[in-house]
Amino acid sequence: MAAYTFTRDFLDTGIDYSNYRNQVNADLEKGGPIGQMGGDQILEYTRLNNRRMDRLEKTLRITPELEALVKAIQDPQVWVLITEGWCGDAAQNVPFIQALAALNPKIELRLFYRDQHPELMDAYLTNGGKAIPKLIVLRAADLQELGTWGPRPAPAQVLMDDWKAQGGGDYTQIAEAIHGWYAKDRLITLQQELSEAIQAWLRAAS
Repeated sequence: MAAYTFTRDFLDTGIDYSNYRNQVNADLEKGGPIGQMGGDQILEYTRLNNRRMDRLEKTLRITPELEALVKAIQDPQVWVLITEGWCGDAAQNVPFIQALAALNPKIELRLFYRDQHPELMDAYLTNGGKAIPKLIVLRAADLQELGTWGPRPAPAQVLMDDWKAQGGGDYTQIAEAIHGWYAKDRLITLQQELSEAIQAWLRAAS
């Protein structure tokens, strides 16, 4: 059973990736607020993550194997992506998810801001936390959930879990560690995880 009951009317309130980028840029130009949080620190996070998204859009490469798998999706799907412009993990993963969805016209990608949709976010918590990005895949015909992915590749999640288990502390340190991991990994793990996930979604849809 799906964690959240989706309707077509609700999905139509989501935005596409282009509008997401435009809205984030517009907020930066006017100096905020970004989402419901606002504040100078959130603005700085957003500027940094906006640059990350710009870079990834230009440099990401999808493996032929994963591209073929995405193009093999025959029954229409809706990919619901919970995100925020200030989120570092979103900046590292959302552009790639968008690139995958763009490979197949049978995939509809709809983005939702975490802080504007608390009921949706609360249905897809990670260890009790509102971690993003979170991808929920639906069969378009009946909006039944086929599976989820997120908020970050497993090795990055281990870094976060270990940091929390040690009492947390300076968030800057864990953020640097996770972004350092992303830089070294170069999307390899993300592509492996999404490949496995898509195969599972295809089985669930059959």
